[in-house]
Amino acid sequence: MGALKGSLRASMATCPKCWKKVNPENLHKHLKKVHGITRSDAKITKHHGPPVKFPLGKLAIVMAITVVCILILVFAIPELTKPGVEPVFSIDRGTQDFGIIGVVTVSTNFTITNDGDGDLILYNISTSCDCTTATLYYKGQPSPTFKQTGNPDYKLRIPPSGTVRLQVNLDTSYFSQSGPIYRLVNFSTNDNAQSDVEITLTANIHR
Repeated sequence: MGALKGSLRASMATCPKCWKKVNPENLHKHLKKVHGITRSDAKITKHHGPPVKFPLGKLAIVMAITVVCILILVFAIPELTKPGVEPVFSIDRGTQDFGIIGVVTVSTNFTITNDGDGDLILYNISTSCDCTTATLYYKGQPSPTFKQTGNPDYKLRIPPSGTVRLQVNLDTSYFSQSGPIYRLVNFSTNDNAQSDVEITLTANIHR
């Protein structure tokens, strides 16, 4: 019975003037009798009900949400388009020439700086020979001493604007003959522009 009533309601026509449900066959009679509109004057269109009136409260909520979304986009997009924070590796120099030396241990220091806005990481530190050792000093604390075998588990994190002292020692007693020598200190960084760093040490041994 309910389905039959629903079917009857769905088949009813709606008066475009008063939105009253009437039998489709009697629509023109209704327009003429109630509203004084003849068939020739009437422009019959299908209507499903009166115009929907948007409640003022809901409209205000929608407008407020729209404004908030616009503000989020205005302030969020510049942040999203900023370059990502990245470290920048910097060192005061990449070589050291000890000149003419005898059978001694000579030492020098290099200064490493993080010029970026992200943490700089130093790792895979090693030397090309056990005659050469390298030690990092950060905030006065020394790292392990690195030789040819290195220390793959060690990593040093340097914050932006942070500096590290790299001390390098060269022991010439490892060499049995006089003459020029060439040794290296190698390490890696998370700076994509300088991911592999090589420091060169030279000297001329006179025994």
